[in-house]
Amino acid sequence: MPNEVIIDSLTKIAEVYKSQGVIYKYKAYRTAIDTIKGIPAEITSSAQLKGEKGIGKAMLDKIDEILRTGGLEQERVVTND
Repeated sequence: MPNEVIIDSLTKIAEVYKSQGVIYKYKAYRTAIDTIKGIPAEITSSAQLKGEKGIGKAMLDKIDEILRTGGLEQERVVTND
């Protein structure tokens, strides 16, 4: 799965937080996205990102979900409201 799929899913959530005025979460997602953009290899496991800037346990869990399902349930919920 290309890294762009991960970036796209996280970007959609980040934009929702931005539109809701939840800037600290928007910035957290943007930091994670920027970190992922800097990874030259294809991400096949969240373990590849452990310890990287802006990638904590919650973000690792989200990345695992994207890798497993192709997206985030959170993304489907917030973009269909």
